[in-house]
Amino acid sequence: MANRDLGGCIIMAIQVGMTALSCVLMDRAGRRTLLLTSLAGMALAAGAMALFFAAHLPPLVALAALVLYIAAFAVGLGPIPWLLMAEILPARARGVASSVATLTNWTCSFVVTECFSTVLAALSPQGTFLLFALVCVAGAFYVAAKVPETKGVSLDQIEALFNNAHL
Repeated sequence: MANRDLGGCIIMAIQVGMTALSCVLMDRAGRRTLLLTSLAGMALAAGAMALFFAAHLPPLVALAALVLYIAAFAVGLGPIPWLLMAEILPARARGVASSVATLTNWTCSFVVTECFSTVLAALSPQGTFLLFALVCVAGAFYVAAKVPETKGVSLDQIEALFNNAHL
């Protein structure tokens, strides 16, 4: 097995392991807490990557940032939005709304992938990763302000919460 293949296997093992940990923690720590922790870890990792490129730090810093980013994503932002859709969307709209959310998710992933080289050339590596860090920080502010905790809350209570709230 080539080193790049081994590295990919290690990263994927971290992602699977952290996703499994997230499944255990969702009902203990709560969804919002895991989302906020995830976004903070991702922001920290992206900031470390920006610093790595700006200050020409040792490659181990980039590796640690990559591992942190994958682990942070897998513990929160990776699995929890899919669970939240099932919890916060009313049954009558769940199928269509989940489809629209999934389409939006994959479209945004496609756009980021397609535009990465252009953004990298325009902003430099450190600027690109700083932008990613800022997006994660903005995401954390959004989660803190708008995403309700659904741990231990019934679907009826969640629907009532959204019916009474002006999002």
